[in-house]
Amino acid sequence: MTAGAVLVSGAIAYAQQSSGTYSAYTPYSSFGVGDLSTPGTAYNGTMGGVGIASRNTRFINTINPAAATVRDSLSVMADFSLSYKHKLISYNNLHEISDVFNINSLAISLPIYRSLSFIAGIKPYSNVGYKSVSYEKNKSFIGIVGDIAYSQYGQGSLYQLYGGLAVDIVKGLSVGAQYEFYFGHTSKSYLQTFSLSKYNGLSDEFESKITASSGKFGIQYEKIFAKKVSVSIGATYQLKAKLNGVTERYIYPASSQLGAIVSDTLNLNTLDTRLTLASEIGVGIAINYMDKVRAEFDYTRADWSKSNFDKVDGFAVESSSGFAYKPDVAQSFRLGVEITPNRNDIRYYYKKISYRFGAYYNQEYYRINGNPIASVGITLGATLPVFRWHNGITLGVEIGERGSFKANLLKERFFGASIGINLYDIWFVKHYYE
Repeated sequence: MTAGAVLVSGAIAYAQQSSGTYSAYTPYSSFGVGDLSTPGTAYNGTMGGVGIASRNTRFINTINPAAATVRDSLSVMADFSLSYKHKLISYNNLHEISDVFNINSLAISLPIYRSLSFIAGIKPYSNVGYKSVSYEKNKSFIGIVGDIAYSQYGQGSLYQLYGGLAVDIVKGLSVGAQYEFYFGHTSKSYLQTFSLSKYNGLSDEFESKITASSGKFGIQYEKIFAKKVSVSIGATYQLKAKLNGVTERYIYPASSQLGAIVSDTLNLNTLDTRLTLASEIGVGIAINYMDKVRAEFDYTRADWSKSNFDKVDGFAVESSSGFAYKPDVAQSFRLGVEITPNRNDIRYYYKKISYRFGAYYNQEYYRINGNPIASVGITLGATLPVFRWHNGITLGVEIGERGSFKANLLKERFFGASIGINLYDIWFVKHYYE
């Protein structure tokens, strides 16, 4: 068995777990680079995660690079958001609860020259966080060597630092491109222990320091009809990224970690089988009615089947119980709606609030023992205007589930909450004094 080998087997034993040291907590994060983060800010999240076609002058849209031009020509915008997720992980009659807080995004956008705009930020790309214990079930083997416990543990994150430019080609048509740099550290370990002291178990650890470079391109086009209804379409394409860095492997005696009996350093840059983050294509459409009702739909697709995570130690996961993780095609369907009764109302504050709801269906980038893993969820949220301009506080909630009890798998039910601070100001104004 390799590290993380028996995360999804009939012998799992759960206990109440405090997950405060994790940036995510899910057994599904044991594969590849971990659990992929939902793209976008709290604004995008309250609408089911849409944003490919979104052209909203009041918020930063980090999903499509071309959206940076949708702004007042003198405005400077910033966004910071936090997220919280409560999970109930279930397997048959066994349950585990986790609570995780994490930074969701940090972004800033400003004009450069006329129709040219700049955007930059940092956000989590993927997170690793899991801990589980399983026990040997072969009675004849147990009768000889005693009870054997297999423990798995993992944590760490990859982050995405990005910066890009967008420009209006003609009225309603904008294009954008951004450079993306990935960096982070993950740790995965597997521990085998015997109940009889005369047998010494082993600890197998993988420490990975990862970097990668990529790019993302976007285009948006908006058409206005009768000054009441506008329709915009958008598309994005993210390049494939080759992983660089090193993975260090250490094997220790379980009873003592004073020194490794086996150690090895794997250079990811020189592997014959290169690990890659998959390229992704996305399309979207949005309809806006009188700046009061906005509806959007997005579809994205990423082929991870040739990412090779199932072929390299430290990223591959297998078990003697027959469960194996294999990279697959990831797909996402997202829908969001925003309603603002009257953002200029001077009498009733609640009419100025933007109310949102959304829904999504995601097919994850892997299969377990040949079974696809999917997640579904609904989102609700609102942006509360603060002070002047378009400053506001975005509050959101999310309810959903991932996995199933079919084929001896795990199910996760989760409740999430997010808060985003949207900052908006007018700069570069020339003041005249008499």
